[in-house]
Amino acid sequence: MSRPEHRTSCSVRRLAPLAAALLLAPGMLAQNADPRQEIKDIAEQVEMQLQEIDHLLLESSDAQQVRSKSKDLLKQSIQRSTEVEQGIDHLIEMLIDLKSQCGGGN
Repeated sequence: MSRPEHRTSCSVRRLAPLAAALLLAPGMLAQNADPRQEIKDIAEQVEMQLQEIDHLLLESSDAQQVRSKSKDLLKQSIQRSTEVEQGIDHLIEMLIDLKSQCGGGN
């Protein structure tokens, strides 16, 4: 059975090639680099948040952990998951906008 944090991390990693392909598409290099840098920054932030979630979940699963601390760590991981979801949504919106600006159509 796969761990939920692993599936989330893998999903974002599957988005990376799409982001790279769109960023390196013909005609895009001549355009303003700011959206590309922002997309890169968002992707890096999402990756860092996913790593933090992995750490929080690992720490919360420690059998030596006090139950109340484990619950707090799980709450933090849920909050970070929401932030990751928002970051991915924003990343997708920016990629779609960038694609349409470059005449990518579908």
